[in-house]
Amino acid sequence: MSDQTLKGILLAFAAFAAYAWSDASVKLIEGQISPIESAFFGAVFGLAALPFIRKRNDRWADVVRTTNRPLWLIRFFASGIG
Repeated sequence: MSDQTLKGILLAFAAFAAYAWSDASVKLIEGQISPIESAFFGAVFGLAALPFIRKRNDRWADVVRTTNRPLWLIRFFASGIG
């Protein structure tokens, strides 16, 4: 098995574990805090990933800058439709 394949498998397991932990925590806090508060804390914890996705020579604005505007617009309108 190549090194890239092993890294991919480990990344897939880490992603599955993160999703399972997230799902369990949402079910655990059900009814204890409002949905708005839950979304706020989810966004705040999501910001913790920013230092890891930023490349060495990127500015902070480059992390959120789009490179494919038509795809971004499709996503924007699709989220409004539901």
